[in-house]
Amino acid sequence: MMACHQVKEGTLDIVKIDVNSSDYLKDEAVFKDFDFVKLDTISEALLSDVSKVLVGENRLYVLPVMDPRVFIFTKEGKYVNSLRMGQGPGEVRCVYDMKYHDGNLYAFDNFRTIRKYDKDGKYIEDVYTRNNFNLLMEFEQDQLLLFEPYMSPGQEQLMTVVTKDTILSHFPKHKGNESPFFFNLFYSDGHISWPMCDTIYHYDAEKLMPAPKYVVQFNHLNVYDAMKNETITPERWNEIVSDEHYCKWIHAVRVHDNQLFFGFKYDKPYYVKHSADGTKIYSTLIKGLPDLKTGAKGIDGKRMIYSFNMEDLMEHKEEMNEIPEGKLRNLYDQVTDVEDNPILVFATLE
Repeated sequence: MMACHQVKEGTLDIVKIDVNSSDYLKDEAVFKDFDFVKLDTISEALLSDVSKVLVGENRLYVLPVMDPRVFIFTKEGKYVNSLRMGQGPGEVRCVYDMKYHDGNLYAFDNFRTIRKYDKDGKYIEDVYTRNNFNLLMEFEQDQLLLFEPYMSPGQEQLMTVVTKDTILSHFPKHKGNESPFFFNLFYSDGHISWPMCDTIYHYDAEKLMPAPKYVVQFNHLNVYDAMKNETITPERWNEIVSDEHYCKWIHAVRVHDNQLFFGFKYDKPYYVKHSADGTKIYSTLIKGLPDLKTGAKGIDGKRMIYSFNMEDLMEHKEEMNEIPEGKLRNLYDQVTDVEDNPILVFATLE
């Protein structure tokens, strides 16, 4: 599976992917080097699936899928603290997003309120509240970016920029096509992507607005063309997203050293590296580790952060005939109890 070539259209970089080609790198993993952290398993912090991971000053901030508050660990995986659930000062009801910014932790609580804490989770103040529905937030320089994703393609989808002087809302469109469908978002160094949108945007902090930078074009059935060309009923939507013959879920976008990295889902997860030298697609994340059903949980410099639960690791460990010496052996030596917290893997982009 190799993309054909890089095509320029004005300021847009078109990433063409042909899933019918047999030239993709079957045996090569996208990441050659990695580090890992096993999170403490204690009664105060029992985690299942992980939604997001942030890296701060000797701290890891983990937001689980099923327990909507923030858990704080050292970079070695030792438990430090967690945000308290409740309705009192500094307590949270349901954290949907979090950020580490200027040495502090920010939690986006109950869709509307941003609460500020020190690096160890001590409450400082509420810094922003609005009545509109919001789900995700980002900081860019001295600006606050809020994203309001709705779950129907026919509804408005807005990005709001908040500065000291103004509040601006954007409804990005690309080349006359339908506006992007904001199902979930990944933000990295000014690049904005949505799993249900084939366009990757770059945010211009001076102009206070996003502009399309990359467009991913699949030479095959894909959910993006279906959304543009069909009237999508709920039944048809469920049919498309569950069909393994449709390419979908562009995620984990990272631009580093003029190289674009992202993942997508087809019959299994795939990973893309795109630059002026061409486009390569990989079907293996890290050799020796199980395939993941979800994408990266965060970014730490040039490292992508992935979460592996114990059940999948133990099953894969039993299937392996021999585990090579080195980091992979050290990781599997930590896989002893299916009830333990996940292992975070920090995979280095090359």
